[in-house]
Amino acid sequence: MYKKILSQWQNEISKDMDKNPIMVLLKNGKLDIRHYKGFLLETFHHAGLNPQIQAFATMFLKGNPRDIIKMFYRHAASEVGHDLLALNDLVNLGEDPEKLSKTRPLPATIAFNSFPIYQIQ
Repeated sequence: MYKKILSQWQNEISKDMDKNPIMVLLKNGKLDIRHYKGFLLETFHHAGLNPQIQAFATMFLKGNPRDIIKMFYRHAASEVGHDLLALNDLVNLGEDPEKLSKTRPLPATIAFNSFPIYQIQ
């Protein structure tokens, strides 16, 4: 029974992945350094806001649950600087950090950053 369920799940995942151009490139071994750099750049744009988004969420917790707020802030603080890890990887791949820091995120990354803010409120 497990093998049947696993097989059905794999078929469904394959259908979804075959609709995604990036996943098709990955499946066919066609991703290159440009794709990886693009991923790192969008990670840079997302990770730079992630701690602030987590802290913002605490404004909307009911009843001022201090233990939960502390947990949120501890986790948010642990995320600070992760954007710089992605930036450092890009620099190590030959990119100019000044140029990268002036770029804007792709619309999908803007949506990815904006949706939690919308949901939190």
